[in-house]
Amino acid sequence: MSGVEEQNENFVDLDPLDSESFQNEEAKGKRRRRSNVWHFFEMVPDSEKNDGKPRARCKLCGVTYMAASKYGTGNMKRHIDTCPRRSSRDIGQCLLSQNSGSGSVSVSNLKFDTNEYRELLIAAIVKHELPFRFVEYSGVRYLLQYLRPDVPIISRNTIKADLVKMYHREKKKRVRCFLNDSPGRISLTSDL
Repeated sequence: MSGVEEQNENFVDLDPLDSESFQNEEAKGKRRRRSNVWHFFEMVPDSEKNDGKPRARCKLCGVTYMAASKYGTGNMKRHIDTCPRRSSRDIGQCLLSQNSGSGSVSVSNLKFDTNEYRELLIAAIVKHELPFRFVEYSGVRYLLQYLRPDVPIISRNTIKADLVKMYHREKKKRVRCFLNDSPGRISLTSDL
């Protein structure tokens, strides 16, 4: 035997179509889908579309999109943002409240409106005949910050300016209501 034949005897000849190795290669070829869009989409079988291109269907509304790896998932991500069946709620604005009688917990959506807050504060000051500096009392400021940390601190000058605006707005509204409700004609005269 020559030296080349001795080296060939040491090697083992493997069948390239061995069934176990072929299955392992096939299993390695499939990748797991890592994008979050696959929580909202499912692959459509080829029988529905006869063009042979892979497609994905939205689980919520049923719209189909191209899903080949060369297309990516950007179109599906944009669809999730605008899907009419997807309920999007701002969790930061939701609060939990518990009913003491039944023991049930409910979620309520409370959005803070600064204009409404200012009008309610002015109405309380007028109703209880409080001084404008009421909003600058340290106890009131601590109370408001405790109830809602994002409440803007309003000065007495801002309250005064808002009150004057509200007064003029209400005055115009009441004069219009009075003139509209009057049964006859009103004549106004003045000396210049």
